[in-house]
Amino acid sequence: MKKSMMTVSSKIFDELDKLFYPKSIALFGASNKIKIGTISLLTILAGDYKGKIYPIHPRDESILGIKAYPRLKDLPKQVDLAIISVPAKNVPSVMEDCVDNGVSSAIIYSSNFSEVGEEGRRLEEEVIRIARKGGIHFVGPNCMGIVNTSINLYALMNLSIPRKGDVSMVSQSGTLGTISMMNASSHGVGLNKFVSSGNEADLKMEDYIEYLIEDEDTRVIVAFIEGTRSGKRFIDVAEKATDKKPFIVLKGGTTTAGSRAAHSHTGSMAGSDKIYDAFFRQKGVIRADDEQDMVNLTKGFSRSILPRGKNVAIYTAGGGFGVLASDTCEKNGLNVAKLSNETIKKLNKILPPFWSHGNPVDITASGGMNFDSRINIESIEILLAAEEVDSVIFMEFNPNDYTNMMFREIPNEDIRNVIRMALDAGLLNGKSGTKEIIELKERYNKPMICVNISGRYSKDDKILEDSGVPVYLTTSDAARVLSKLLYYNEFINKKRQVVDIKERITK
Repeated sequence: MKKSMMTVSSKIFDELDKLFYPKSIALFGASNKIKIGTISLLTILAGDYKGKIYPIHPRDESILGIKAYPRLKDLPKQVDLAIISVPAKNVPSVMEDCVDNGVSSAIIYSSNFSEVGEEGRRLEEEVIRIARKGGIHFVGPNCMGIVNTSINLYALMNLSIPRKGDVSMVSQSGTLGTISMMNASSHGVGLNKFVSSGNEADLKMEDYIEYLIEDEDTRVIVAFIEGTRSGKRFIDVAEKATDKKPFIVLKGGTTTAGSRAAHSHTGSMAGSDKIYDAFFRQKGVIRADDEQDMVNLTKGFSRSILPRGKNVAIYTAGGGFGVLASDTCEKNGLNVAKLSNETIKKLNKILPPFWSHGNPVDITASGGMNFDSRINIESIEILLAAEEVDSVIFMEFNPNDYTNMMFREIPNEDIRNVIRMALDAGLLNGKSGTKEIIELKERYNKPMICVNISGRYSKDDKILEDSGVPVYLTTSDAARVLSKLLYYNEFINKKRQVVDIKERITK
């Protein structure tokens, strides 16, 4: 890992480096039958991991074309990471084998430990005792594994290979975490590291977060939390995180039923939701409402710059969308900016006379259906250049999106042929202006958020997002994300002001 200046114990960083950057892996539980261990081995291979892989099996001589070994001691060299996918009752003996053969760290997929009751808790404590004897730190048990895209390591018990990027995630739910990870990837968000922490018998959620704070490959930290074992430590770690990076949290177990489910799932204690909410607000933690909101916020923070203020300009080709965007902006604490006379004069020169002459800038469906790229780009540039505007939400609509979608529903073949000829001639195609939008974003250094009102993402949207312009399908999602970007920027600025005052006082 690339580390910035250390603020916590270097020992835990060294141990987690061994976990995230292994040069060799031993895998217990893989076989030539379809089992969780076999799927994990397949995922590691599919991800193109470059280190040595050693399946451990008492009988099979090879698994998925890789030479297998009956025991750890039979390996040609010592391994860094052990992945354990065997019945819970066999985990202590496997851990003993790891201790005896100098393994550095481990991942335990196996379940039926503390999450199922007292007998499982005793078994878990036995595993901890053995691991500590050998100085082994481990993830889990009852987890789904880890990812480090920097070295093509996808040590997961399901076949998931996310897009590479600079977002890292810690999840106390393996399934929710891996699905959210892949959902984020499908929305253009790249992952750097991922941990399904499971029961956290040894390594805790706070250990991973603390590591990611100092990880230069991680720009945004995301966590799904069911509960904490140590409230004080979580507070300390969260405060350190928000000082350096956006820290997005989806908190589960917010109701009585949810708290019970969290305890039975991973054995965690959920705690009062009101206390968590107050703490998040105080410390600058960005709280997600649900799993899709978590993905939306992650995309926004990984793609967009932070706004300098609350004033938003809205650009649309439909009055209804402008109304909705205005409502959602105000509900989220943003100001729909009052455009200056100078800005309106500039817009009057290029827009049709029937535009709204205010904010939202509505050129109406008559103007928008034609999707004149030049007019749209020039209008958005005028808004970005305006001193009274801090950020822009603009609507994207290409009639061709709908025409293609409805084409199969047209029963008359002759009409379909006419429409097909019109499509081929480009008569129904809008001009996206994607390249020009990206140039504006780089020139004015203000947040630009796109809403694709067609209701589905296009190829142009991927280009926009890869260039720092996040795209959403609803005005409410766009406004909420923009409000959270502002919230975090205001938090950081207040912290800097406090530090500056303290420094002046102490001089």
